[in-house]
Amino acid sequence: MQTNNVVKLQVFVKTDCEVCSRARQLAKHADEQFPNLEVDIVDMNEMRPERDDVFAVPTFVLEGRVLSLGNPQESELHDEVASILSERGLV
Repeated sequence: MQTNNVVKLQVFVKTDCEVCSRARQLAKHADEQFPNLEVDIVDMNEMRPERDDVFAVPTFVLEGRVLSLGNPQESELHDEVASILSERGLV
């Protein structure tokens, strides 16, 4: 569920994924930088997503839209989050 004062980022990972540690790090940095960002790390070893467009790890889903299959550039992730926050007047 989406609220107007929170931007939701889901990061789909697996425990045996070598590049997923970077995904967790990117999510943590974004979470620290943006107080209105809600980050949810979803371990696909424990739970299968209810989405057809999440089929690889890591996958970044921002506000219900796949932002990146694989790790995005940190600046790209921050720019996308900042853009949504700005549109909502939360920056």
